[in-house]
Amino acid sequence: MQTFEALRHVVKSVRAIYGDKPYHIGPSTIAMRQNPYGSATKDNPDLRRIPMANVDPRHNGQFGAAWTLAYAATVVSAGLEVLTLSALAGSFGLVAGAGEPVAKGDLRPLAHVVTALGALSGQELRTVETSRPSAVLGLATRTTLLLANITPAPQRVELGSRPQAVEILDRGFRAVAAEEVIEIGAYGCARITL
Repeated sequence: MQTFEALRHVVKSVRAIYGDKPYHIGPSTIAMRQNPYGSATKDNPDLRRIPMANVDPRHNGQFGAAWTLAYAATVVSAGLEVLTLSALAGSFGLVAGAGEPVAKGDLRPLAHVVTALGALSGQELRTVETSRPSAVLGLATRTTLLLANITPAPQRVELGSRPQAVEILDRGFRAVAAEEVIEIGAYGCARITL
């Protein structure tokens, strides 16, 4: 989750250097697709958290969903033409394989985040400034707010007014009480209708 502090500066630098040229990012995943420092990525048959691996177990659970939403929230200010997050299938994909937290063939949690982001396509997106950007990142349209808790601890978020609806990501987005203060669990995601 520390990636986002540096990523914020990377996208600003690219815009400063290349101006208004079309800007595409992706496919972006936690695991490495290729190794810029050597001949190949490391195989990870035991699904451990190791550097330079071609498979990362965090992609399969809530961590992967929060990472995906936080990535989108971090780069939204760059005015991208295209952002590609993950892949459809395989170890970088939206659909689970065997031996994962969700059943083989079911959607990984990050698939629900990608769907929520896709629903915002064509709308004016903006970064959400939170009082704790090291804990909660988000993006918004005029009517929808998406938030990611990028910490291993629950985070309370004060929205400033009562929203129309609040959904928390579980095995899909599920409705919870629409209150002015919400709690987002460890590596959780929320979709708020304003």
